[in-house]
Amino acid sequence: MTLFIIHTLFLLALLVTAVLAYSRIKNAQRDYLPMLLFLISTFLFETLQFIFASDRPTLKVLIHLQIVIGFLLICWQAQKWKIFNNLKGYKLLIAIMLGVWLVELIFQKQEENNIPWFSVVYSFTIVLVAIELLKRQLTIVNQRLFQNSIVLFSIGLIFYYTFVVLMDLFMLIGQYSGQEVLRVGYIITIALGLVTNFLYLRAVLCLPKLTN
Repeated sequence: MTLFIIHTLFLLALLVTAVLAYSRIKNAQRDYLPMLLFLISTFLFETLQFIFASDRPTLKVLIHLQIVIGFLLICWQAQKWKIFNNLKGYKLLIAIMLGVWLVELIFQKQEENNIPWFSVVYSFTIVLVAIELLKRQLTIVNQRLFQNSIVLFSIGLIFYYTFVVLMDLFMLIGQYSGQEVLRVGYIITIALGLVTNFLYLRAVLCLPKLTN
């Protein structure tokens, strides 16, 4: 029951951010579109995973889809914000990560834990991309940090995905230590998600409007 309540609150928080993100799609500058789509897709995938939590094959597919789509949207956003010097680097990073994902998909055993090892690699890569985004913003930003959508979104990515790397490793190892270990890891991940969602919500509220 406690897990159900915690996850329900988490989904409600994601819903608020997703609805707000959807409402800003038409009026926000086009450079922020991938970020808005990322927030909407996060809510949709988390909701579907909650619904199909007891269906392991479907849950595994949903987790993989969320990881891949999330990665593509974040890379697209990074490209929009000119983190890549050219399209070659952008396409190369996507190609490498998709290659790693396909390798795991082909060789992963069916009975293994729902958390893919690719999630660890993906999360670590997102942290590196977000750090670069934040570093560049800190050198050019001319407004308060907590009024800058790029800074807020980058901090959210760094904060959450740093812990996701640690929690994924913890839960992958913990799958052999009993359900209580997995339960604790799950609660911590949800708590981190709630904090991160506040940063994402603030980022959407601070989006610069589309100018004519």
